[in-house]
Amino acid sequence: MKTRLNKSDLAAVYGDLEVANSAFSERYPGVRPDRLPIHTLYGGAHLFKKETPDKLGGLALKHLTAYAPNFAEFARALELPGAKSLPVKPETIDALADSLEGQVNSDAELDFGDRISTRRE
Repeated sequence: MKTRLNKSDLAAVYGDLEVANSAFSERYPGVRPDRLPIHTLYGGAHLFKKETPDKLGGLALKHLTAYAPNFAEFARALELPGAKSLPVKPETIDALADSLEGQVNSDAELDFGDRISTRRE
């Protein structure tokens, strides 16, 4: 009785597995590794109240203000392309923010709602 697979037997098995794995990966690509949520909030329905979204939104803004108070720090925190070339000093960031705000098209069709300040308070 044969108890081992020789190289040609293994090659056939690996070839079949490669085809199957490729087909599976193409059909079910899975979670993209480049964009994953930072956190997930779990809570029972019995804890949810009408104030919950506003409360959570307020907490999110508080943390955003504390840890990424301007566009440059936000970009660095998310490791966005070009973030390493942005200024670090608050006064330089503010000057750049002022120059960028001057370039905003007032006729733009974008609705940003309430704007978050790019300046340190």
